[in-house]
Amino acid sequence: MQNKIPSVFRLFRTKPPKGFHYMPRHYDPNKEEMEKRIERIKSEMGLDAQEEEKARREISFRSKMNARWDTTDRSKAIGQANMRLVIILLVLCGLFFAVYMYLDRF
Repeated sequence: MQNKIPSVFRLFRTKPPKGFHYMPRHYDPNKEEMEKRIERIKSEMGLDAQEEEKARREISFRSKMNARWDTTDRSKAIGQANMRLVIILLVLCGLFFAVYMYLDRF
């Protein structure tokens, strides 16, 4: 067996980067809930393919409507909170101005 003499050039060589395997995962609770409801309805009613598709569309429509109603309520609440903030700021500015004018007289 031969002894290898370490090469000077080997010190300056960079190692290739280590690779990795990333598998993204996505969890949609609404979709899982809808699938469970569909399976439950299928087992209760014993639907054929056409009726099954109709039930799936109806459930999908209902979940979309619920999501839309939730966002509408949330955006309305945000708008009301912003309006309340503006009114409070105007009242505070008015009070500050009144105190400033009152202190100016003395």
